[in-house]
Amino acid sequence: MNKYNSVYDIVTQFTDSPTLRVFFTLYLMASSDEERQILNDRLWLDAKQLGEQELETLRKEMDKSFERLPEMVHELHEKVIAFTQRTAAHA
Repeated sequence: MNKYNSVYDIVTQFTDSPTLRVFFTLYLMASSDEERQILNDRLWLDAKQLGEQELETLRKEMDKSFERLPEMVHELHEKVIAFTQRTAAHA
């Protein structure tokens, strides 16, 4: 359950799109590269069924999500540094 909670926290920071939240949650919870590839293929296969406007919206949401990565990486880096410092202080 802790893994799911961690993934949920990451995904809700990563995207506001309900569709992409489901996709990324399943993707990050997948147990193999093969499973992730199947999920990715399925996403884009389903996306082909969308109208042009909906597909463009999905692509924009995907781009917007990936633009958040540098900030999220920086925040994670800061958390790791703080954790390391707390751990070292208690050692």
